[in-house]
Amino acid sequence: MWWYFVKLREDKETVTYSYGFETKELTGVFEYDKKTDTTKIIKYADNHSETDQKIDPLPAHLLVKKYEAPDEKMIAFG
Repeated sequence: MWWYFVKLREDKETVTYSYGFETKELTGVFEYDKKTDTTKIIKYADNHSETDQKIDPLPAHLLVKKYEAPDEKMIAFG
């Protein structure tokens, strides 16, 4: 499984990404809160649902912390 991310905006408190799940089509959007270290999915991507999120969570923390919130990134698992 893989994820594709493109940063939409960033400020001191949040970073917002558009994302695709198993595709480069950017159909989902999430916001990562830097202060609380939490992720809020604004719109689930095609092929990704709330049920999927419980089983295989969006790797937002990895994207922001490990990769330092890049403008564009693909992350693969499995």
